[in-house]
Amino acid sequence: MAASPGFEIVPARSAHAEALAPRMRPAEVLEIRASGNHAPLGALLKGLEASSVARTALWDGEVACMWGVVPLRTSLLVGRIGAAWLLTSDLVERHPRAFWRGCRPELARLFEDFDMLENQIDARHGQAVRWALRLGFRLDPPEAFGAEGLPFHLFRVRKENL
Repeated sequence: MAASPGFEIVPARSAHAEALAPRMRPAEVLEIRASGNHAPLGALLKGLEASSVARTALWDGEVACMWGVVPLRTSLLVGRIGAAWLLTSDLVERHPRAFWRGCRPELARLFEDFDMLENQIDARHGQAVRWALRLGFRLDPPEAFGAEGLPFHLFRVRKENL
């Protein structure tokens, strides 16, 4: 994410997950519960542990968001496929320009080791759906998914479509 005064990106650590968990935005808490019946800290630590790349954005030393990519599989047609994830705090809403300025460069960094990124987005989480579309992800129509069988969009983007 692009440099702004007070804004920095660092490798993600478990201490960042511990700081972000109680500040996670309510729509994302609902999403992680619906997808896998996870609590915020558990979802963050699981994502951090499984990811080959995991980063944290800090605003004046406070955790704004964490993201990463979990290796999934290799396809003969597509290449390496990873599950991209992003979980945010209220700081993303308070500093939206810094967040948006950094999204594309950080997304490009995720593609250093992957040819396609995909995952699921809770169809009820309008901000996340708009974010994915704005970044160029393709969204499938919502289908029942996860622990609660609620509607989720499968989203994906190929490296060449960025």
